[in-house]
Amino acid sequence: MSKAQPTLDPKDAADAEEEAEVGAKAFARLNEVAPLITLRDAKQPAPGQRRVVASFVRREAILNRDERIAGYEFLLDRPMQSRFKDRDAGIREMYDGLLMRELAGIGVGSLLGHRLAMMEIGSACADGDLPAQLPRANTVIFLDTDDDAVPDQSLLAKRIDALVSTGFQVGWCLRHAAELTSAALARCQFVRVETPAFDGIQLKELARKLARLNRTNGKAPMRLIARNVQTYDDFQVCFHGGFDYFQGPFISSRKSWKNPKSDVDRLRVFRLLRGLRSGADQAVLARDLRTEPVLTFRLLRYVNSAAIGLQRRIGAIDQALYVIGVDKLYRWLSLLLYDIKDRGFAERVMIEQVLVRARTMESLSKNPIDPDLAFLTGLLNA
Repeated sequence: MSKAQPTLDPKDAADAEEEAEVGAKAFARLNEVAPLITLRDAKQPAPGQRRVVASFVRREAILNRDERIAGYEFLLDRPMQSRFKDRDAGIREMYDGLLMRELAGIGVGSLLGHRLAMMEIGSACADGDLPAQLPRANTVIFLDTDDDAVPDQSLLAKRIDALVSTGFQVGWCLRHAAELTSAALARCQFVRVETPAFDGIQLKELARKLARLNRTNGKAPMRLIARNVQTYDDFQVCFHGGFDYFQGPFISSRKSWKNPKSDVDRLRVFRLLRGLRSGADQAVLARDLRTEPVLTFRLLRYVNSAAIGLQRRIGAIDQALYVIGVDKLYRWLSLLLYDIKDRGFAERVMIEQVLVRARTMESLSKNPIDPDLAFLTGLLNA
């Protein structure tokens, strides 16, 4: 298990990555026949307007531990799902068959490349003939036993073995800790845990027990999926607990798959900070600032903001430096080190923690310690 700190770091940037690997045409077709859930949710129809839906199949991205898209879960749109909820098994079986026929019809295997296609069906549906066009090698079928009053372990084991014999990989939907004792679970290649059903301690315990089961069953290790990951804390627990894959609102809400970028030249900022610490002349600082348009613009915007409260507008760098002084300039430049363009959740959390630490140091400072110096100590001690 990797010890590296995860940085969550699927939308525009994910699209670019996939286009390079799968091909632009295949990816465009995938978006057409099975749009991402995030794209669907981002474009709610205006009041009084009807939604135009080209497909009722949706997909949700699943990340691996390297922050790459390992596959997708394919599912029916929410209105379609709601129609078979709380209905009898026959209705559920009909909708499961509809989902599989749709995926078989669009040739999902050719659109995904090496990625996994995951879907959930009622356990009873596994008794029927599954579409021959479904790709066997890359498809993981999760059996939902939630509708079974008392799951028959021997029958479940036969269903799992039958699916595996035809080339599918099989997953178990784990919603209750008691299911860990299921004999059928040990036959699966994937275990998907509904994270909202467990607290942090329980999630770690589940991962530990499943890892122990992996060591004792003599088969290839089961891979663990954390489903419906809601928050950064949930992700941290699951990541450090040893889960292999992650999906849910927190994962899907990421804005970028690229390394966070900044409009600010950090090397130039460090040089200016070094100049301030060494007592550089104001004219030298002004000259260095003029060579960096972004810093110049931001400094003038800051000086002319309501926070400074000047009576007249400042338009020159020399005047701006004179107004804010050395201490405020040093503090402002230090904050720019944490300026990240298109920041994701991990970056936002990091910045929040840094600022909280800096503010705490500032609040705790007493004479003869300068509050600004205490703030900067907390800010830079990250």
